Amino acid sequence: MHHRHWLIPLALVIALASHATLPLAALAAQPISQVRVIHALPGIASVDVFIDGTRAVTGLAFGVATPYLNLPTGSHTFAIVPAGALVASALTSSQADLAPGQPYTLMADGAPPPAPMLEDTRFTPMGGSPRVRFIHASSNLPNVDIALEGGQILFSNITFGQATPYVELPAGTGTLMVRNAGTETAVLAIPEVVLAVGTVYTFAAIGLLGNTPTLSTLRLIDS
Repeated sequence: MHHRHWLIPLALVIALASHATLPLAALAAQPISQVRVIHALPGIASVDVFIDGTRAVTGLAFGVATPYLNLPTGSHTFAIVPAGALVASALTSSQADLAPGQPYTLMADGAPPPAPMLEDTRFTPMGGSPRVRFIHASSNLPNVDIALEGGQILFSNITFGQATPYVELPAGTGTLMVRNAGTETAVLAIPEVVLAVGTVYTFAAIGLLGNTPTLSTLRLIDS
C-alpha cells in the first residue's frame, strides 16, 4: 500500500515535468527581433526604458543609444520614463509588432506619440557600398535638406520626427551639411564622416537650435 501511494505521485511528477519542458523548447526556437532605443528628449538628463512593464534599461543619458536588445518576435509595449520613475510617469510610450529577424530603432525625440519605431538595415552585400540615413530629431529645427559639402543633396525637406530611407554612398571621408530646406544656409555640419565598405550608418540631428542642449549630431553604426 505504501508503495502504491508513492508511485502514483511520482508518475504525476514525471508527467508534469515532461509537459513543463515544452514551453521552454518552444521559447528556444522562437524567432527574435532587435530593438535599440535612442534618448533624444531635450531637458531630460537620463531615462529608463520599460518593455512590457519591466524596467529593461536604466540611466540612458541624453544623446546615447542602447545596444540592440533581443526580443521575441510579436507585440511589445515600450515606455520611456525619467530615470527612477514608474510607468505612470512615461514621457512617451508606444506599442509595436516586431517582425522576425527585423532590427528597429525606437527614437524617443518628443515627436507626436507614439514614439517612432524605425525599421533598420544592419547589413550590406559583401563588399557593398556604405549605406547612410538621417533622422530629424530636433523639435525646434525647421525642415532640412541633407547634402554633401559642395555636392549633391541626399535628402530633401525632412521634417521633425522623420527618418529618411538609406542611400548608398561611395566609401571615403567627407562632410555632411544640414541646411534649412530649399536654401544654402547650413544649420549644422557633420564633419569627418568616415564611410567604410560594407557598413551601415545612421546620423541624427538632436538637441535644440539656439537653446540647451545645443543642436548636435548623433552618429551611429547600424552594422
